[in-house]
Amino acid sequence: MGLIVQASREILHRNPFPAGDPRHAAAGDEILEALLLGTDAEGFAGDRVLMLRARAWLADTEGFGAPTVGEAYRLRSADRVEVLFLRSVGNPRAVPGLPGRYDVGLAHAVEVTRRDELAFRTSPCWRRAGGRGWLLFDPGDGPPVARSAGRDALEAAQRASLAAGLALDAEARAAIAGTGAARVDVPLALRATSLPRSVRDRAAAPLAATAALADVVVALGDVAGSCDREEGETYARAAGRLVQRAATLAEVAAPPGPA
Repeated sequence: MGLIVQASREILHRNPFPAGDPRHAAAGDEILEALLLGTDAEGFAGDRVLMLRARAWLADTEGFGAPTVGEAYRLRSADRVEVLFLRSVGNPRAVPGLPGRYDVGLAHAVEVTRRDELAFRTSPCWRRAGGRGWLLFDPGDGPPVARSAGRDALEAAQRASLAAGLALDAEARAAIAGTGAARVDVPLALRATSLPRSVRDRAAAPLAATAALADVVVALGDVAGSCDREEGETYARAAGRLVQRAATLAEVAAPPGPA
């Protein structure tokens, strides 16, 4: 049987400079433009309009500030176009309940549904500064909007998605702040992710059988960061779910007490 070689179905532009570097903002503008030039060339000028409107909306949102761009990504089919908008002030920052510092922002995507409608997905994203780990928080499927609905309907759906993403980010912070230090049975906590055993074993490898929930989250985030973009996203979302379910996991995955 011959070897099957498959070209990547992704196009990824990543900012080479970390948040806080004087070159970061300008480099982010360049990678965003590179992404949008690609979608323009494919005949999807609406992606430029929507992404620039999303950036402007965040810039006008109190507490976010004019965003920088950490990453610009799309599928070659353009069925998904996504930009990681980072908060312009205070990155990298501490996230109470987790070790380390993080570049915090929103991964905002325009997606084409199977019925050829458009939908928006705004996922809070925490990338560990100086490391390879990341966490992603899935807001679920956004309501589809028919292409024929017009610009006003699309922009209203986009604003609702962005606002929901900001609310989810606040919920995730609150979830981990008080429970990150809770001790859990590591295999039991990782089993709650429903990931394949081989992936769970990779996350558990650097940990003892019992560890702080925050350490389990970070270990899974590290696995996500060690994979290619598409595979890693699955594990980053699972790490995000651990954060969102922190209070429940602190109870159901608590290690057994002394006999």
